[in-house]
Amino acid sequence: MNKDLKRLEEELKTIREKIDAVDEKLKSLLIERFELIERIIEIKKNLEVYYFDSKREYDIFKMILKDLPDDKVKPIQNIFERILDESRAFQSKKLNQKPTSNAKNSN
Repeated sequence: MNKDLKRLEEELKTIREKIDAVDEKLKSLLIERFELIERIIEIKKNLEVYYFDSKREYDIFKMILKDLPDDKVKPIQNIFERILDESRAFQSKKLNQKPTSNAKNSN
């Protein structure tokens, strides 16, 4: 029994290390995502486009939720809702630093 407990503790440690590695990858991917958003912000500023594209968000959810196992749809949807909320807030904050006299559209 003691050997089984020790083996399970080692397996738990190994799985947690793998989760830590996945979390590092997620962090890197999120940083990359926000760097891409910063580029989008610069393009929108140059185009003087200051609106939110709801169709784009719909398309993101459609892509993300496609082919997910049923038991993972809700948690993954919740995570992406949060990512998109934070992305929108980040973009909005940066876009609101625009000169107000040049704005074509505001939302």
